[in-house]
Amino acid sequence: MVVTGSRPSPRRRTDPRDRARYVAIRQDERFVVLKGKFRRLIVLMVSLFLGWYFLYVLASAFARDLMAYRLFGNINVALVFGVLQFASAFVLAWRHTRYAREVLDPLAAQIVADAEERVGEAVRRRAAAPPSGERPYLGPTPPDGTQSPPDPAARPGTASPPRPSPWPETATRPWTGGTR
Repeated sequence: MVVTGSRPSPRRRTDPRDRARYVAIRQDERFVVLKGKFRRLIVLMVSLFLGWYFLYVLASAFARDLMAYRLFGNINVALVFGVLQFASAFVLAWRHTRYAREVLDPLAAQIVADAEERVGEAVRRRAAAPPSGERPYLGPTPPDGTQSPPDPAARPGTASPPRPSPWPETATRPWTGGTR
């Protein structure tokens, strides 16, 4: 069926700064750390909730005497476990929000701010430099502020020799809480 009067949506055009910002964030080592922290948090929360839920289901199926035990009045263990399922969902959501606010959000804000700074710096350098076919370096900036741009002598499409890491082996990284 063809709807008349509607046009196909135009192709989405992205600002080159958006792409540069994405590349700068994606190449930042702290972004990998942030993704790892988030992944560990989600795996922990989901496994806790599912473990608690399956304990409830298995107890309901195989420990009927325990679940039917009356605590007081018409309130039995099964009813209390059922209500605690809702309570645990809210507690886990609250804990996730608190951890994200205290740990993940500040790190993400720092990564985005640094990416914005690097993109703005690259745009200023590009505007000041004579036009050429070379793209500005948008890679991660170590805490000491030094940058290690790609080797300009390397031709596109060829593998360049590995560069030594700008990070000293004993450098303390504040966002990981330890050393390399």
